[in-house]
Amino acid sequence: MRPADEFRAWEAEAAVRLRLPESGPGAIQPVSVPSLLRQQVDNLPDNKALRTRDGFGADIDWSYTEYHQEVCTVAKGFIELGLEPFHTVCILGHNAPAWHMSNLAAIHAGGFATGIYQSNTAPACKYIAEDSRANIIVVGDLEQLQKVLAIRDSLPHLRAVVLYGEEEPPLGEKGIISWDQLIKLGQATTDSILDTRLDNIAINQCCILAYTSGTTGNPKGTMLSHDAVTYTARQNTNLFGWPYGEESVLSYLPLSHVAGMMMDIYLIMSKGGTCCFADKNALKGTLLENIKHYRPSRFVGVPRVFEKIEEGMKAVGAKKGIKKKLGDWAKAEALAHHKAEEQGQPHTSLGYRLAHKIVLSKVHEALGMERGQKNGYAIGGAAVSPETVRYFLSLDMKLLEMTAMTESCGMVQITNLNEPGQFRIGRVGRAYQDYNEVVLKDRDESGMGELLSRGRGNCMGYLNNKEKTVEALDDEGWLHTGDLVREDKEGFFTVVGRIKEIIITAGGENIAPTNIEEEIKKELQEVVSNVMVVGDKRKYLTCLITLKVTVDTVTLAPTDILDPRALAWVASLGAGHRHTVKQGKKDLNIKELLGSPSWPVVEAAMQAGVDRANSRAVSNVANIKKWSVLPR
Repeated sequence: MRPADEFRAWEAEAAVRLRLPESGPGAIQPVSVPSLLRQQVDNLPDNKALRTRDGFGADIDWSYTEYHQEVCTVAKGFIELGLEPFHTVCILGHNAPAWHMSNLAAIHAGGFATGIYQSNTAPACKYIAEDSRANIIVVGDLEQLQKVLAIRDSLPHLRAVVLYGEEEPPLGEKGIISWDQLIKLGQATTDSILDTRLDNIAINQCCILAYTSGTTGNPKGTMLSHDAVTYTARQNTNLFGWPYGEESVLSYLPLSHVAGMMMDIYLIMSKGGTCCFADKNALKGTLLENIKHYRPSRFVGVPRVFEKIEEGMKAVGAKKGIKKKLGDWAKAEALAHHKAEEQGQPHTSLGYRLAHKIVLSKVHEALGMERGQKNGYAIGGAAVSPETVRYFLSLDMKLLEMTAMTESCGMVQITNLNEPGQFRIGRVGRAYQDYNEVVLKDRDESGMGELLSRGRGNCMGYLNNKEKTVEALDDEGWLHTGDLVREDKEGFFTVVGRIKEIIITAGGENIAPTNIEEEIKKELQEVVSNVMVVGDKRKYLTCLITLKVTVDTVTLAPTDILDPRALAWVASLGAGHRHTVKQGKKDLNIKELLGSPSWPVVEAAMQAGVDRANSRAVSNVANIKKWSVLPR
């Protein structure tokens, strides 16, 4: 550990002071990332660390011993290619064992690891590579390689590009090598230089740069120390009761995001479990097939992932007959069970036990989620509809809402737990202060204030950005999240919105738009995909609405065709729909709907939904007076 007086930093070589209490979970002994991996090799040398499939569908495994050996080999290869301490290996590619190994190898070699989203443009890639002083960029295919080739001449620190995956580097291009060539380079290098780099690692210095999305300007390189990463991994898994050496996760969310990286690399590694890799098309339609194949014990997703599963299940369950009646009975029993549990009452009625055995367990097996059912499913990244949560509860599957962020290294600040009385629908859970301190700043009479969190999972600061670092982290180590959160009498929290999103109307009223948007989406969940409230410096609130549409399976871009659920809702409104859809027509685009004779019927139904949302507004000034549907 390096000497340090400050809890924050913004320079690559800087160290930070660790907050080490004398007792409790927060007093756990600090370890470095290489030490955490080494612990699993010593304790579980033959346990499966990674599992993927070859082009023929056969499983390929790495034990922890093999995993560690390959990480060290790649680290030596990186050093030979020119990776300097406190410089970066950028990883731009799909989820694969090579992604994990590149991340860990960069850290073992005394450098930083950072991911770049595959959707980033070449200029966006250039900004991150330049800001982080990237010596090496690892890419997953030729498409990503082309972005790097377009910018490499403007990157003064870049020494080499490594291509993993099935494709070969283009002939005649210097400075580009394959993954196999990298492995051979590392194998031909002695261990001494890597040992020296490992000896110089300090647990209170940076090892990972996690770049924010950059929605309000250039992305910020969030500096995460060894201790922040390993503390978060161990304490998140302790909080949620992961048994040692038994767990498995499915890697499908982007590893460039801290949630995917922490779940798939560090949380599972801290408990000696197995990370299974979904194929490249998981988010384009093959996710359920991957879940069924690997049957992970832990699963995390954003709301849209669970909504897609919900839509598919409802389509299957819409069929009438004895099976539907049996299913409806089982769902009712499951909801009654979880309603009792929500209030802290253990509920194991005969009806629930029979429903689970006869119906619900079969559903879990069909989805490939029978191992995860007893643990619950982590959900975050955006607000989830209470109706979606209730739907999964009716299947005896609990979605655990929580709050965490890049700047807290994914350490949960507030969370629901899969325990009686520790879960509420429509809430993001309670704070568990022994793991991560939480307070609300400037709390008002309703219990709402800005969420501040403090703990060893907090980031060091933003690389090369003192101004934003000081803005986010104060002198006492509190992370100012910018989230407006309300605490109820039971100690459960609700996210109200973001401070920067607050609307100030022409009359001077302060209004948080997020709740208004979510209420409209809840009332019109079958047809509405997104809502944006408009009203800053205006006399009253209006909103823009987009409808649910199908997605192009190749580009993942939204089309203008209503998705089946939205189309069914329009059809349910009655005779007006017949004017729009000719006999035998199976789809409907938004422009056709807006210009059709049936639109007034649809418009009236949507207005009724907006009116219902308005009836729950905190005041009249928070009502939506007008709204408009966008054609795309």
